[in-house]
Amino acid sequence: MSGTLLVLCRFEFYEKISLEPYLQASEPTRADYTLHAVLVHSGDNHGGHYVVFINPKGDGKWCKFDDDVVSRCTKAEAIDHNYGGHDDDTNNMTVKHCTNAYMLVYIRDSELKNVLQEVTEDDIPQEGNKEVEMEEEGDKEQREQLTHEKGGLGKQGGGDGGRGGRGAAEAVNS
Repeated sequence: MSGTLLVLCRFEFYEKISLEPYLQASEPTRADYTLHAVLVHSGDNHGGHYVVFINPKGDGKWCKFDDDVVSRCTKAEAIDHNYGGHDDDTNNMTVKHCTNAYMLVYIRDSELKNVLQEVTEDDIPQEGNKEVEMEEEGDKEQREQLTHEKGGLGKQGGGDGGRGGRGAAEAVNS
């Protein structure tokens, strides 16, 4: 045993919170916050897997980023399923959750529009675009070569090497 301790207590967090009661002095703008991201660990202190759930537009529509797969998910998947600890089911049996939120990102409501601005072409560095284009072209060539080697059984679609995942922009905008 390594001596590492991982605390897996149940901790419920909220989609919206107000920090008004905790301010020493009143501020001109309310201290209300909306949950933007939930970073989650599944497993134990010996290993596991990390995913992030993001509410990209602050509108309550969540996306799950799991390695190279980005998909839409429910609010329950992003929030309720990641409280950790123990929960009682309908048969009064204790069910251990193996997923725990380990970091929460909140954005002040008055700043949502400033923080969550639309990404434009000008925001994306051109060097990164060229690298992505080269990678996508290489993936396309590999798919075409595999299709040709298999006797032309048809192309795999999706632009993700046949993995079935969706790009982040596609998931966010759908």
